[in-house]
Amino acid sequence: MAKLGYTYQGDQEGIVKALVKSERISPKEAYEVANAIRSMSLPRAETFLSNVMEKKEVVPYRRFNRGVAHRKKIGPGRYPLNTSKGFMKALRLLRANAVYKGMEADSLELFHVATHRGEITPGRYKGGAHNHPTVHIELVAKESVSIQKKEEEKPAEKKVELKTETKSEEKKAKTEEKSKVKLPKEKSEEKSENEENPRKASGKILKTDAKPASEKTTDDLISEAEGVMDAEPRTSDVSEKDDKESK
Repeated sequence: MAKLGYTYQGDQEGIVKALVKSERISPKEAYEVANAIRSMSLPRAETFLSNVMEKKEVVPYRRFNRGVAHRKKIGPGRYPLNTSKGFMKALRLLRANAVYKGMEADSLELFHVATHRGEITPGRYKGGAHNHPTVHIELVAKESVSIQKKEEEKPAEKKVELKTETKSEEKKAKTEEKSKVKLPKEKSEEKSENEENPRKASGKILKTDAKPASEKTTDDLISEAEGVMDAEPRTSDVSEKDDKESK
């Protein structure tokens, strides 16, 4: 039996490999599932296969699609249950290898997904399938730069939020200081007005502070008229003075 290795020969840093040998699944279905999960991230591929097993998402069939029913907005597609289980086994092995190497498994991206026909085991029991095909599943992933950038941008957004909070707090402090400063200013203005008008502060009204004629009330006019009448001499007093002088 020949020794089976990886078909991918690249030796780059930040790469994780996984190989599952002689998985008893359909080679045609394995080909379609491999094309579906290629270029996906590791978490997305796991959720996709779990949804396929629950019949929530469809695997599109691009090559081996004779007699395959059409799905809405996808075209020919099916829900290959056993094949999805085999690929889930390979994805778990890939995640374990990434953790062993000290890499972040959630930031991995599948860029090489290949399937190869394995050995054909003959049937041993009467009435069963005569031949059982097997498939070798090969996965190669690398750390994606886009996911790392998103993780680096998240704390930057938090810093911006903190800055906005500090700015709002500074504005509140400034407004409180202004309100405190306004009170002594108002008192100083009242004092300056009292110094300019000491008569208002004492409460006494002088002649110079008398109201003009336009601002006098009816009571003020009546009191002034009575004072004038008292000051003028009466006609009877004038006649008595003239009689005394003639005598």
